[in-house]
Amino acid sequence: MHGHGDHAARGRRGRRTAFSLVEVTVALGVLSILFAGLIGAILTSASHATAVREHQAASQAALARLDQEMTSEYSAFTGSFPVFVTTGRTNAAGTALRAQLTPAPSAFFPQDAANPTNAGHVTRTLNPDGNTGTDLMEVRVTIAWRSAAGGNARVDVVSRRINQ
Repeated sequence: MHGHGDHAARGRRGRRTAFSLVEVTVALGVLSILFAGLIGAILTSASHATAVREHQAASQAALARLDQEMTSEYSAFTGSFPVFVTTGRTNAAGTALRAQLTPAPSAFFPQDAANPTNAGHVTRTLNPDGNTGTDLMEVRVTIAWRSAAGGNARVDVVSRRINQ
């Protein structure tokens, strides 16, 4: 025969195998916080990846323009130019898609009033150090754009050469 104590012990063991409503609520709260943190980290990572791609594309465009300016004969060109970058996507025919960078606001970048959609700017300076004994030319290429993340970004590349 079973005593009264055995029945009470068996009853407590049976009830203790399930979680209480408070325990389930606390566990769901903790999981919700962890999940929200994970989603935030993923979104931040995606935003940083976009910014890195933009910066890399703008740097390549600036270096290509600097190379073009440095290998051409000296000209008086100083001004703005449009900047097109590849988007990393292709169309149905497999051709790489390009996009024009949106220029940053004028407080951040010297904009060309005649071409307000140009995000690139070339500046040429003769004898930038003030030394008139050398015919030195400095070429600066600046690309400033409105980032997809909403901020402003800028790349400057500079090169100097002695004019022959």
